[in-house]
Amino acid sequence: MILRRGANFIDLLAPERRASIFQFAAADTENNARILKALLTFTTLINQDNNGGAINEEGAIAAAKEFAAGDDAMRVYRQLYAASRLLQRAIGFQIAFELAEAARSSADVGMSVPL
Repeated sequence: MILRRGANFIDLLAPERRASIFQFAAADTENNARILKALLTFTTLINQDNNGGAINEEGAIAAAKEFAAGDDAMRVYRQLYAASRLLQRAIGFQIAFELAEAARSSADVGMSVPL
């Protein structure tokens, strides 16, 4: 369990809403649970500086790799999301580049995902 605080209810729900965009299926399989756990870990680590701490760059990079792993059709979107978040936080430039490059090869499969 992760305790959260927010100025209002909308702020408290924001992480759940972001997670549902990238993981619209319930964590009813091992793979879905793994991806959701990786997303939550990645989000927590990448946002540590919002809570007065410093970002654990090694941990955030490892979590980004874990979140972007897999061979399903949604992989391209996870790779691009993780790369963009790393770049926004100005960490893991090499890994962000590698994730974006890897997304090029998984883009065709990702185009078949129903929206």
